[in-house]
Amino acid sequence: MTGLRFALDQNFPTKLIDALGPFLPVNITLTHVHKIDPRMSALSDRALIIALSQMGFDGLITTNHHMLDAPTEVAAMVATKSTMIIIKSMGHNMLRASGALSLELPGIEHRILPKSSNV
Repeated sequence: MTGLRFALDQNFPTKLIDALGPFLPVNITLTHVHKIDPRMSALSDRALIIALSQMGFDGLITTNHHMLDAPTEVAAMVATKSTMIIIKSMGHNMLRASGALSLELPGIEHRILPKSSNV
């Protein structure tokens, strides 16, 4: 699998993620939801997952682990075969969440099952 495109939810600090950009794997593109379309920040999680899939994104990176408790969001993940990278237990500290994300991304293309939803 090559060329993964992920959207970042609005909780990740734009400047910090942009600063990490040169150090991220070359086959991964991260784009903040508000840079895709500022109106997307107001969408429900289900609608956001579907919209991103329709726009050709492979998945969403979020700190909202409660998505996995909502049947409509899980159904959207499964139906769109989206990959969700969920950074949990960082105590609402986005510096720590961004660091955890940078540790998770290298080699992720080998951990994702193609044509299948992944968490």
